Amino acid sequence: MEPLPHFFVELAGWIPSVILPTAALLQLVKIMREKKAAGVSVIAWILFGIANICLYIYAEKYSSPQSVIGLLGTAAINFMVVGAVFFFRRRKNDVWRRPEKIQPPVLSRNFLIDLDKTDHNDYFL
Repeated sequence: MEPLPHFFVELAGWIPSVILPTAALLQLVKIMREKKAAGVSVIAWILFGIANICLYIYAEKYSSPQSVIGLLGTAAINFMVVGAVFFFRRRKNDVWRRPEKIQPPVLSRNFLIDLDKTDHNDYFL
């Protein structure tokens, strides 16, 4: 099998070097604009960053701009996404801080009466 033309190989290298950082940047911009990171998986973005660094090492094209931009640049943006998630979750008091005080539920006087009127056998069918 003959090798592919040089132009085609170069183009194939530039396409992911534009798409990968752009996709990661879109997530970062969304987090920064909304100032919240609900639903963003920290573990997934850490794994994306690690995978990009490992692929850069594996490809052995250390001076290629496609590799540097597409893999290391994307990894840097991936870790920025992780940092933004931690920043906004901590800032918004999501899951990283303990609530100050938990208030017990307020029960009405009729609660016990209403509880006696229910048929508890329905729960065990």
